[in-house]
Amino acid sequence: MSQESERKRSTDAPGAPAAAEPRRTLVIAAVWEELESTNEEMQSTNEELQSSAEELKSVDEDLVGKGATFMVTLPVEAGPDKTRAPGKEQDQGHRRVLVIDDNADAADTLKDVLELGGHEVDVAYAGREGLEKAHAFKPELVLCDIGLPEMDGYEVAKEVRADPELRDVTLVALTGYAGPEEVARAKQAGFDGHLAKPATVESLERTLREVRH
Repeated sequence: MSQESERKRSTDAPGAPAAAEPRRTLVIAAVWEELESTNEEMQSTNEELQSSAEELKSVDEDLVGKGATFMVTLPVEAGPDKTRAPGKEQDQGHRRVLVIDDNADAADTLKDVLELGGHEVDVAYAGREGLEKAHAFKPELVLCDIGLPEMDGYEVAKEVRADPELRDVTLVALTGYAGPEEVARAKQAGFDGHLAKPATVESLERTLREVRH
């Protein structure tokens, strides 16, 4: 066989470089198309992001300088009715009461009971202190023990009745001294009423209703 025939057969044999060239071209073309498609998708996504950014910027510019409004609801305790006529509260039975008793536990307990009934209450634990608080507190009713230190309840009553600022206060003795002689002496000293300890709720309510208007 001649050398020219060998070269021709070698060129026409399967797997030669000339036969592989078309397949390589197809692969490159497919990869290029995929890259172009990915690039188009990325460009589309970028355009959407730019559009969203412009919309947000537009909204932000519209709100500049306009501030914000917040609504807050809070519970409000009802205050006194300014349209209520003077004395209306007293007409409803709510009183200013001063308790004078050297037994602190008894005085504080009575204060709590009266406050539960809607009354305004102050407490003193001695006779002189009671007179001072009476001037400052301006009570409508004074519930005063008889056996007090420094000055007893009889002296307190006399001082109250002699004071122009306090003489119209309703003064009630609240004491363990409840015999006929003690009751008479209390009345002579200036007490308007007399309650024996321990006072019942009913007797206290009755006394409160009888307070001078």
